[in-house]
Amino acid sequence: MADVEEQRRKVEKPCVDIDVVRGLAEERFGLSVEKLEELNSYDDRNFLIVAKDGRHKYTLKVHNGVDSRNVEFLLAQSRMMRCLRSKGILCPEPVSTISGEEFTWLNQDMAGEGQKVHAVRLLTYVEGKVLGNTENLQLLEEAGELVGSIDHALQTYADSALDREFLWDLKNTDKLTSFLGAVKDEWKYAIAAAAIENFNKKVVPLKNRLRCSPIHNDVNDQNIIVAAESDKGLAVVDFGDIVNTWLVNDIAICLCYFMMDKHEPLQALCAVFRGYCKYMPLERTELELLPSLIKCRLACTGIMSAYSYQKDPTNKYLLLTAEPGWKALQYMSKMEDAEITELLAKVQKSVGQACTQSAKDM
Repeated sequence: MADVEEQRRKVEKPCVDIDVVRGLAEERFGLSVEKLEELNSYDDRNFLIVAKDGRHKYTLKVHNGVDSRNVEFLLAQSRMMRCLRSKGILCPEPVSTISGEEFTWLNQDMAGEGQKVHAVRLLTYVEGKVLGNTENLQLLEEAGELVGSIDHALQTYADSALDREFLWDLKNTDKLTSFLGAVKDEWKYAIAAAAIENFNKKVVPLKNRLRCSPIHNDVNDQNIIVAAESDKGLAVVDFGDIVNTWLVNDIAICLCYFMMDKHEPLQALCAVFRGYCKYMPLERTELELLPSLIKCRLACTGIMSAYSYQKDPTNKYLLLTAEPGWKALQYMSKMEDAEITELLAKVQKSVGQACTQSAKDM
């Protein structure tokens, strides 16, 4: 099911031009549009809108056909954003249509498949710059703090609409075998297949020991914004991958992206994890499986980039993390999982000792 839906997302990516987007913004959401430009996206289409007053900016998102059929899931995205904002975490805020609806609809004819309907939503735009690739250890630690604060905030949050089969949920790593054929380089194929095999041997037998929680599921360097106002810190965007799954997956995903293109990958790994542990320390089994799950996400990113690029060779964004991801997976594949677990356990222990000392000093 998860792998079939992922294939459908590529087929049902919206085809929409700027004039149509402008009309949706003005007629459905009541905006006076001064400037409009397309942003990077994976399966959806995202557009930055600047209002004529020059002060207000928005992101207009046209959802892919698969997600558009799951209305309750789209509403769940809005609920999670509002939940996090209520707890002081900076993220976009959903904006209603002029008729008070959460989103509107765009009908499109697809060759040979009849008419498809796409959900269209408007979000406030988080002003700032994408964190991107950084060697700054303080920023890396702050990124970890952001993920930790999100996961901590969601411990008291529940939403059954997030119970879904989703290929990018690390619980479904075994389903990546359906897409491995898109990977043409032998060495890449070998390390990706090894990551999947490692998942089946190490993670699956212990899965019932892992805590479950709603998670963001995609806090990477492109989805973290350094807010323009310095006192506001970091913000998180893109809630299209949210899911109920294993809690540890959230930090595994974050760590995998912040290891890419680093001179000292383990130093970056430790900096991000140090920030995370301040809010959400892991249990022993989670620590033991974390290296395997990091490799699972790296494999997923590489495999699905290859598959998606096969389907849409014009979308260079699909390859943004592909090569650095393969190199990071190759790096991780040369290390023993136990070695990485021991390193991260020491980081977590040092954070715990520092927190205990701070409490004594108060």
